[in-house]
Amino acid sequence: AVGAGVVSLVMEREEYKELREKLALDENSVVLLISTEGDTDPQKYRDIVWDGKHSR
Repeated sequence: AVGAGVVSLVMEREEYKELREKLALDENSVVLLISTEGDTDPQKYRDIVWDGKHSR
C-alpha cells in the first residue's frame, strides 16, 4: 500500500518533476510493486510463496 501511495505522490506533485525525469516515469510507465504486508500468517505465507498455493 505504501509503495502505491509513493508512486502516486511522485506522479501527481510538481515538486517531484525532477525525480520523475531521473526515473523516466511518465503516463506510459509500468511499475511493479511488491507488497509484503500479507506475511502475518507464516505458514500460509510459505504455502503461497514457496508452494504456489492460492491465498483463498
